[in-house]
Amino acid sequence: MTRLIGALYLAPIDQTKTHRILDIGTGTGVWAISIADDFPDATILGNDLSANFLSAAPPNVKNLTPGGYAEFQDFNLLYYSEDGTLTLNHALREWITALCGAAESLGRDPNPGSKLKAWVREAGFKGSCTRGTGFPLVMNGLEGLSMRLYCGVLGWREEVRGLLTSVRRDLADTGVHALFICEFFVPLQAGMNKDR
Repeated sequence: MTRLIGALYLAPIDQTKTHRILDIGTGTGVWAISIADDFPDATILGNDLSANFLSAAPPNVKNLTPGGYAEFQDFNLLYYSEDGTLTLNHALREWITALCGAAESLGRDPNPGSKLKAWVREAGFKGSCTRGTGFPLVMNGLEGLSMRLYCGVLGWREEVRGLLTSVRRDLADTGVHALFICEFFVPLQAGMNKDR
């Protein structure tokens, strides 16, 4: 994500006043390590489902110091193209639509990005800086994304490999300009410009 947005974060953070940073969904820890370099006086707490990280966040992780910031970033996985080059007839569109449907059948929302603003406002935050950005797709990790949901939920077997071959073909086609949206949401302090 950092490479895609060109920064570690978007919130207008004062480094001299920042003492604690929480990274939820830490993954490998690369972001937490990078932000620690930028904020040497801050304590960075990384949290992930991986066995290498804490199994539960401390009870105070939802509390922000007055004047603090929370920045939320998440994806909307329903792929699209701004120029109409990705159509309903493409294997890529068939694949992601079925994948999202399988996730929804398990009670998982594959498209939380567009809901961030409402969720954070419901939690009592005021004002916002929002940005949705389209990012190009990559071929890495198709099997990892697909096999559990296609085989375990949808009941597919070997036919999923054939679909993935077609998906790779669509992704390699320079005439198909498929994107996905990542939503960025920063609740703002009182007195700052709203809804940019």
